[in-house]
Amino acid sequence: MKITEIERLPAGDYPGDEFDDDEMRRDKALLRRSKYVPGHKGFFWTVATIYDTKSIVILNSEHIYPKDWYDENSDQQTSKVAPAIIAQLGLEDKVNIPGANMYQIGAIAVRKEYRGRGLGTALYLIALQQLKLWLMAGDSQTPGGRHAWISLHSIPGVEVDGLFMVSKDELNNPYRWGSDPDAVRRFDALVDQLMAIGFNHIGDASGYHCFLFPVKRGKGELMAAVRKAKFKLYRGWQGGGGNWDEDVSLIARWTGK
Repeated sequence: MKITEIERLPAGDYPGDEFDDDEMRRDKALLRRSKYVPGHKGFFWTVATIYDTKSIVILNSEHIYPKDWYDENSDQQTSKVAPAIIAQLGLEDKVNIPGANMYQIGAIAVRKEYRGRGLGTALYLIALQQLKLWLMAGDSQTPGGRHAWISLHSIPGVEVDGLFMVSKDELNNPYRWGSDPDAVRRFDALVDQLMAIGFNHIGDASGYHCFLFPVKRGKGELMAAVRKAKFKLYRGWQGGGGNWDEDVSLIARWTGK
């Protein structure tokens, strides 16, 4: 069975700065239905569709637009103070695991002038604590993204685990799993083997059997914390391409413990 881990991206591969200063009317409308961001005075959050992607967004009610920003309501270029999206977290794909409202994370972006204020962590906590979502890591992560998951792992009330997914098609292939033609027996044997080293079967999703396993902090990234683990959470950068149907990932959820 091929094990596919989360891809490591080089530092700087994703700039994390995708914002449109021509959407003032949209941002004003979003502000009217937004809520305060806990611990961040003057910042507000809501859920919106940004470029066809469901996203959690944080707005500054008094963002200062650059001096050369063009105000379409006047005939001059001017400085403008108005609401604007300053951070956003894309929720790319819904993962249908029974009892879990889970989304795979897409792009996360924070405007340059607002970085270093904990807004990335705030986006994750809004998803986990306020919206009660389960979050699944994206297919690839920059060093900043890997550090964000380390930070989540250390936050009281947030549970971070590894997610191991076994393809049902592979499990039904006797050439990969031995001579026993009974797929049910093979699955039961696999569950017993995985549970013996610390895995927990949580259900099925999109053609996969899904298991959770504990993780721990490693050097610059999280790593599996199970005995005799024959895989890693991350693989080296391959420069694009490859198989994006992940078998190993990370998930985060709010437990309040």
